[in-house]
Amino acid sequence: MGISIGGMKVQSRSQIMNGLKKKIPKLWMKKSEEWYEDKERSGMIITTSEQGEEGDYKGIPAFDYYEEASYLAHESVEEFSEVFETEEERKEAHREIERKPTYEFGIQVEIKNWLEERGWFAEWNDAGTLVLSKW
Repeated sequence: MGISIGGMKVQSRSQIMNGLKKKIPKLWMKKSEEWYEDKERSGMIITTSEQGEEGDYKGIPAFDYYEEASYLAHESVEEFSEVFETEEERKEAHREIERKPTYEFGIQVEIKNWLEERGWFAEWNDAGTLVLSKW
């Protein structure tokens, strides 16, 4: 079920919420009507990046405003730099992290792409609150 826009099948809010629950079973989510008082914000989904491991997807936070997981990946390269035979190998490890980013604007790339394929996008309300909306 859903509406097709430009070849893309836009899913309903309940479909998106159910799909996210399958990916992240303990993800905290609210309908925007339960969160905001103004009617202009109806039809959206509110979620958070501040629920610890319960908000993890594939072992790291699904939503991370500060993109700390990416920072930690770079930090690991430095911490274990002795495994690289040359300085160029170490630099290449950093470049590889940049080529395949974990996050795009604080949202795990896989989750972001999944939302977009279904006609939805995510944007930050503040550093801990994410609003999911239809295109």
